[in-house]
Amino acid sequence: IPVALFILSAFILLIIRRILAINRALGEPSMLLELTPPSFTEKMSYTTDQLFSIIHALGTQQSFKDKLLGNKTRFSLEIVSTQNQGIRYLVRTSPKQVNTLKKNLLSYLPNLRVKTVNEYLPDNTKVLNKHFYKIMEFKLTKHFAFSLKRQSELEIHDPIAYLTGQMTKLAPGELISLQIVVSPANDKRTKKIAKLIS
Repeated sequence: IPVALFILSAFILLIIRRILAINRALGEPSMLLELTPPSFTEKMSYTTDQLFSIIHALGTQQSFKDKLLGNKTRFSLEIVSTQNQGIRYLVRTSPKQVNTLKKNLLSYLPNLRVKTVNEYLPDNTKVLNKHFYKIMEFKLTKHFAFSLKRQSELEIHDPIAYLTGQMTKLAPGELISLQIVVSPANDKRTKKIAKLIS
């Protein structure tokens, strides 16, 4: 009986954690930082790896309460394009992470311009009454454990140019956005995936 009670309690705790995490994700306030990179930079791809390592470290800093409730820190990397404002690079994060993230970005690239901007998506009433919007979700065709191709020579081949090239020549009122939500992975799961890759 004690073992059954323990298993039942653990199962209930997992369900509660999942429900709280979903509610938190839906109701959590967020802030948008617009990043304007300099026209020329001598940063190598290695330093970009280090930047993502810093963002990963920010995401792993959690209080005991967050760990207990299963709350995860999420960062949303977004590329948004409109005819009026052109292509913009945005990072969506929680208000408590904004200052730390901004300092780390400026440490990585001192000439980077970072400013807080308003939400670019219209509210639901405008969507329903005047415009048609479509959200597409892309999924991987292979197992997610397959590693991405390393881009060691970004000055020769810029992979982001293929994405931004499709976000130009928009009609008035059109908006296109690419959003990638990142969050630190579980260490045990990461080690298991690393074994599949190597």
